[in-house]
Amino acid sequence: MPARPVILIVDDDPLNRMNLEALLTPDGYDLHFAATGAEALVLAMEVHPDLVLLDVMMPEMDGYEVCRRLRADPTLSEVPIVLVTVLDDEASLVAGLESGADDFLSKPYSSVELLARVRSILRTNRFRQLRIGRERLAWVLDVARSGFVVLDAETHIVYANTAARRFLYLDDGPLPDDLCFRDAARNGYELRPAEAWGAWPASHLEDRTYLVRHEDETAPAFWLAVRMIALSAGDHAEIIVYLRDVTADVTERRDMRAFHTTVAHKLRTPVNGLQTSLLLMQMEGAGLDLPPAFAQMLDMAVQSAERLNATVEDVVAFLGSSRLVAVETGPLLIDLQRLLNGVVKGCGGDVEVATEIAPALRHARIGMKEAALRTIFQELLENSCKFHPDHTPVVVVTAAQATAGRVTLRVVDDGTTMTAQQVEWALQPYIQGEKYFTGEAPGTGLGLPTVAMIVWQLGGDIHIKSRRDAPGVVVELTLPLVESGDDGDAG
Repeated sequence: MPARPVILIVDDDPLNRMNLEALLTPDGYDLHFAATGAEALVLAMEVHPDLVLLDVMMPEMDGYEVCRRLRADPTLSEVPIVLVTVLDDEASLVAGLESGADDFLSKPYSSVELLARVRSILRTNRFRQLRIGRERLAWVLDVARSGFVVLDAETHIVYANTAARRFLYLDDGPLPDDLCFRDAARNGYELRPAEAWGAWPASHLEDRTYLVRHEDETAPAFWLAVRMIALSAGDHAEIIVYLRDVTADVTERRDMRAFHTTVAHKLRTPVNGLQTSLLLMQMEGAGLDLPPAFAQMLDMAVQSAERLNATVEDVVAFLGSSRLVAVETGPLLIDLQRLLNGVVKGCGGDVEVATEIAPALRHARIGMKEAALRTIFQELLENSCKFHPDHTPVVVVTAAQATAGRVTLRVVDDGTTMTAQQVEWALQPYIQGEKYFTGEAPGTGLGLPTVAMIVWQLGGDIHIKSRRDAPGVVVELTLPLVESGDDGDAG
């Protein structure tokens, strides 16, 4: 509900104040009264009036002086001031104008004239304030680095600031009347996660949604975070869309992990040497009559070295995704079983993996580095092992043609079924989704979000859901294919 207009009435005559109160109260104004000029200045600072009705003839400080002081105050200088006076000679009018008054009302005044004058001034002042506010807002939006888009109820773009036009490849001229935001966003971007955009804008207005321009041979990946809010006033409804370039954030996290990976590799050799030396000392000491305290300290050292080595290995595996994700000739699908067998060895559990490759795809190549594909399956198989009741999952990976130049890899396990909330959080980039499964954060916070980041940057897609036929999870990866360049048939 809009605030009521605030009117400050300044008059030393109580009868005049009562008369003005009786005339203006029915219109619902927020009225404040002052009997002296000094009191008026203090009250004006407190209530910030939309209009001042100011009597000229007052003791100590007349209306002209009050008007001059109000105009000298930066916070009150634009408030409309109407001088109420019995003086109507030219000199008095000139003095009022010079003091900064906007209008005059001569006593005795007509109640009809007073009400009409007040309504007109308040309406004009409101329009002026709105215009100034819009001009300020327009300037701020034009120089903003983030994009702001206003949509109507049918999601047509009715306004886009300079940054938004640049992000969405829109011309500087008038916007087309029938340009929908989602259509504009698809011009050069993938909408991710796809599920969050499926029912847009009826739902998911507060979800973490992104526009991703995937990496190619000429340019790195570009990420826009999208936030939306729906507004309505009566029959009028609109959506405000906020677009923020988060490419630097994504790149910084990736580069940070790359740096940590280098450090982690430098740690592996001395940690392995330390663990091996302590184990040998423990084995040699088993046949000796060592003091109990020494044997206990040696056992503690061996256990600590084992934990340290496990932590370094976890960090190295976690940060493996820091390598640049790029479209290139990757492994043959016929070699997928070999790749998976290598990943299984490092999962820390008893994982059984089988593959089913469509015959037409056996010699097709996946369009990504083998290291990136290995990272994807490492995360998926570790999750399958981690969330299996006995840590002995059976995983089946199938490959089928999705569309021309794309393959769908379907990874099905027989572990724990996910809830709807767990599915919702699973693919959110840089959120430690594991705590929504186990109640704790194991220290990586990567998992499925990393898989999503790699896949999306290559222009692919990922879907996750629970199995319907049995306990477990299904992860579907849609990935690019490249020309294999192989002439022979490997059987």
